[in-house]
Amino acid sequence: MSRLKEPVPVAPIFAIFSSDVALIESAIEEIEKKWAPILKKSALFDFNQTKYYEKEMGANLKKIFVVLERFISPNFLINLKYWAYEFEFHHLEDRKRKINIDPGLLSSERLVLATGKNYVHRIYLGKGVWVDLTLIFKKGSFRTLPWTYPDYATDFSIDFWNNARLSYLNVLRFGLKGQGVVEFIPGLWPSF
Repeated sequence: MSRLKEPVPVAPIFAIFSSDVALIESAIEEIEKKWAPILKKSALFDFNQTKYYEKEMGANLKKIFVVLERFISPNFLINLKYWAYEFEFHHLEDRKRKINIDPGLLSSERLVLATGKNYVHRIYLGKGVWVDLTLIFKKGSFRTLPWTYPDYATDFSIDFWNNARLSYLNVLRFGLKGQGVVEFIPGLWPSF
């Protein structure tokens, strides 16, 4: 019989894209103010692996990945999704998004993203939020799945998430900045 226990804390992540680089930078500042300092950040890259968002958000989209340094319980992903939704809503222009923010979670085994849409491989968390299994860690690297978004399947993305995973594991093992303890966002660990 399995034993019920609390999971290892996970690293909150955000994938942010827009054609307005200043708005991306503003979102990152808000994330740091609201949630936690950044543990790891990718370079800004061209988000041209799909044209899905062009009608709503225009062309020349830029994207960035960020990983936070304070770890959380996985069930807090719903709160991150609601915050991202509100940020996007406050930056609508003519009822169209100027920015897209996808929160997710990084663990030693996987990378997941929050979404408002159901699909065969997505699990419902509650309050209208589903979790999308995006990458799995296997044989020394993150691996794609048949449904992995094209921008997460690039060599650039896989390299970034592999390095972010190492940073995450180092914080779990050794703490932050020599403190010897993992920082958690206060009040986010559930009690049963």
